[in-house]
Amino acid sequence: MHACQTDAGPRLGCHLSLGRKPEVSIGEARAQGVECIQIFASSPGAWKPPVVRPEESARYLAARLEQGIDPLFIHAIYLINLASTDDMLRARSRASLVATLQAGGTMEASGVVAHIGSHGGRGFVAVRDIVATGLREVLANTEDSVDLVLENSAGAGGILGSTLEELAALLDATGGHPRLKIALDTAHLCGAGWDFSDPATAVRLVSEVQTLIGLDRLVLLHANDSKTPCGSHRDRHAVVGQGHIGREGFQQLLAQPELRRIPWILETPDLDTRLPPEQRFVSIHALRALMDGVESLPARVDVFPQSTAPQGDMPCMDYE
Repeated sequence: MHACQTDAGPRLGCHLSLGRKPEVSIGEARAQGVECIQIFASSPGAWKPPVVRPEESARYLAARLEQGIDPLFIHAIYLINLASTDDMLRARSRASLVATLQAGGTMEASGVVAHIGSHGGRGFVAVRDIVATGLREVLANTEDSVDLVLENSAGAGGILGSTLEELAALLDATGGHPRLKIALDTAHLCGAGWDFSDPATAVRLVSEVQTLIGLDRLVLLHANDSKTPCGSHRDRHAVVGQGHIGREGFQQLLAQPELRRIPWILETPDLDTRLPPEQRFVSIHALRALMDGVESLPARVDVFPQSTAPQGDMPCMDYE
C-alpha cells in the first residue's frame, strides 16, 4: 500500500494524533486534503516502547484504506542519541529504534523517521563509526519491510545531520545499507543555512542530494516553514508562508520535479489539536494553493490567512 507520486505534485500530509478513534482523526484529516500521515507510535519524550495490538493495527489500516491515506511514516522518540558517550543511552536508543521499526511493520508503515543524536562537542568524525555501528545493529535486528529514515538537523547543540555531507558519510559508513533512507526538513535546512529566498537554492539542493546521497535515498520531505532566520541553527517551525522560507521559497521547492515525486508531510503549529477547527490545516491549504500555480509561478496573492497557532517546534500532539 504505497501510493506513487505524479508530476502534478507531491502527496501532501501531516503529523497526526490518532487518539482513541483513528478512523475519526484520519477522516477529518482527509476532509482537509491530507493524503499521507506521520504519527508517533509512543510518547516521544519517554522510553516506553510502542505497543501495537493486532486489533489496533487492523483499525489503523482499515481507516487508511477507506480514506486512501498512504504512505504512513512513524516518527521515533526524541530521546535517541546513537552518538552518546553513555553506553546505556546508546543501547536504549538502539532498542527503541528496533521496537519502533517492529511497530512500523505491524502498522504497514513505509519508514521510521529518526533524529540521529548529538556528538556532544566531539565533532562528527569522532562519532561517525559508533553511529554507523548502531545503525547497522538496528537494521540487522528488524525485518526488511520498513525503512529507517535519517532526518537532517538545523545543527544546534552538535546535533548530527546538519549537512548533506554528514548524512552521506553515515550512509557510506553503513555500507550503503538498502533500508537506510533520508528525510529532509525544510525548516532544518533553513536553520542550517539553505537560503530559499534565492531561486537557485532549490535547484542546488536537488543537485547536491543527487551527487552526495542519491535521489533514490530521499523518501520524505518535512515541509515546515522556519520561525527563525536562515543560518540560525535553531529548529522552530512556522506555518507555511508565515516564516523565513515563505511562499516564494516553497514555490521554488515545488518547482523541482525530483522533490514532487516524494510525499511532503507537515509538522507545523497549525496542526495543534487545541486550536479551533478553522485555524487548523492552514499550511496544507497554503501548499495546495501553491501547487495549483507552480507552473506559472504567479505574483504573490493573499492565500495565507494569518494563523494564531503558537509558532513552536512541533504541533502539540495528544499521546496515549
